[in-house]
Amino acid sequence: VRLTGSTVVRLPAVYPVFDLGYRQRLAATAGVPGVVSFGRLGLFAHDNSHHAMLEGYEAVDCVRADRSFDDQAWAAALARFAGHRVED
Repeated sequence: VRLTGSTVVRLPAVYPVFDLGYRQRLAATAGVPGVVSFGRLGLFAHDNSHHAMLEGYEAVDCVRADRSFDDQAWAAALARFAGHRVED
């Protein structure tokens, strides 16, 4: 796989703000071809940086050699992420 570009976005705060409509907005990203949502903002998860990094590694592990995405493995990973809790 060859890198074709990158983007850096720097934000003053990275913890998600939950409101009453967050689940609907999160659900709207499900099933979009080529899009995998993860991390604090992508999953609307209040967790630590090491959790977000693990989620990135898990997402990469779901990419098969033919560049297809293993949705079943990702669903299992999402179930594991549900157990993430903020650690002080």
